[in-house]
Amino acid sequence: MVGSYNASNVSVAIAFGLFFKIPKKIIMHGLKKYSPINNRSQWLKKGSNLILMDAYNANPSSMNASIDAFIENTKKNRIIILGDMEELGKYSKSEHQKIANKLEKIDIELVILIGKTFREVNYEKNNFKKFNNPKDASKFLNTKKWYNKNFLLKGSRKNKLEEIIKF
Repeated sequence: MVGSYNASNVSVAIAFGLFFKIPKKIIMHGLKKYSPINNRSQWLKKGSNLILMDAYNANPSSMNASIDAFIENTKKNRIIILGDMEELGKYSKSEHQKIANKLEKIDIELVILIGKTFREVNYEKNNFKKFNNPKDASKFLNTKKWYNKNFLLKGSRKNKLEEIIKF
């Protein structure tokens, strides 16, 4: 499981197991075997590339947590693909801008931003690309060969970012 933000989830799972008198050995075995699914902090292998697929839901805190976990677990060849965070109301543009500002301070090979709100953010680095939708981003990704890269895909369900990993 990726990210310190999952520590509370693990703690709750252990507490429930102990409450129901499940032996500690069985609880630990279950935790070791657990592998996330449904685009939630899920590591995927595609050729020589690793993909952290975390595209089930997105809000500012979960987006920051995913980025932090990705940076913590990868050291180089980082490509971050982010889709809009939905339902932020009047804070939408400023929260998307905060994410872009954060990304400018991190050693990332390429940043791909997808969606209406991310298209409106400002940035100074030339390693940022903006796309209207996942299909356009996928077309761009398919123009290149990707080897030994680490990808993070994070965004709200509406973005359907899982469609991108066909490259």
